[in-house]
Amino acid sequence: MKRNIAAGVNERLKQKFKPHLITSAFVLVLMLGVVDYATGAELNISIFYLLPISLMAWFVNRKTGILSSIVSAAVGLTADLIAGHTYLHPMIVY
Repeated sequence: MKRNIAAGVNERLKQKFKPHLITSAFVLVLMLGVVDYATGAELNISIFYLLPISLMAWFVNRKTGILSSIVSAAVGLTADLIAGHTYLHPMIVY
């Protein structure tokens, strides 16, 4: 019984709220980028980028999760570079 309720809620979220989840996840990635920039190089918050990636992969599909991970990596790298984070070797960025 419990499993059927959870499966029903999961399917309802997948069908009804898909556009809202996609928009919310990308807004969350941008907000995390701003927070990542504000904290500077001293504090690494890259683990929090997993939340929107997980939401996209779980509730939307795998391709959107992969796209979200690429966007999250680009936003995090951009925030670090703008904040002035320096790397020991130039290839670490890639």
